[in-house]
Amino acid sequence: MKYFFLSEGWAVGRVWTVGGLWSETAWRRAPDIEKMNLCILDKNEKMWLHRVEDPVLMVEIYPTA
Repeated sequence: MKYFFLSEGWAVGRVWTVGGLWSETAWRRAPDIEKMNLCILDKNEKMWLHRVEDPVLMVEIYPTA
């Protein structure tokens, strides 16, 4: 498993693996990305810990607001 922090107000978009962009058709499922019950507060910014499965190399993020 791999972990990363994501600020509140941002969401995960596209996901990449070694073979390129994650394909739900090829993998027959969505990537396993889970928001954990742990966050860090830094200067009024809340950053949530996320867990992602090993095949994921990179995630695209975008603002939700």
